[in-house]
Amino acid sequence: MTPSAFIKKWKASNLKERSAAHEHFIDLWGMLDEAVAQAYAWKSDISDDDMLTKLLALNLERAKEYPKLCRA
Repeated sequence: MTPSAFIKKWKASNLKERSAAHEHFIDLWGMLDEAVAQAYAWKSDISDDDMLTKLLALNLERAKEYPKLCRA
């Protein structure tokens, strides 16, 4: 879902906040997933497991490069 499609959908919605919250956040998470995939040049239909695996690998790689920043 594009940001403009999200805005159009939710501006036209007559649902109360409580009844719309779940679907609203599912749409937001979907847009966030798309943005992350696009930022890393991954397939737009990447699974959650694949995305988390790739993000973990990137973080571990960066942690090796910057040991002083990664100490607790």
